[in-house]
Amino acid sequence: MFDSLPESESIEYWMLKGTIDQRFQQWGKAYNAFVKVQQIDPGHLEAKTQIAMIDSILNFWNKDQFNP
Repeated sequence: MFDSLPESESIEYWMLKGTIDQRFQQWGKAYNAFVKVQQIDPGHLEAKTQIAMIDSILNFWNKDQFNP
């Protein structure tokens, strides 16, 4: 099912782990899983997209929330 890589080095494993962590809003764990995918395959587009999405979620700033 997976490539010849061990489970801890499998892109599919880390993508699934990152996706599950995202569903449970565990942003740090998800981010780290997608970074691991990028380390294994630097050109992996989906992992790069997910990292950018998590960055945008964590860096969101609503100026009106603090402006009475």
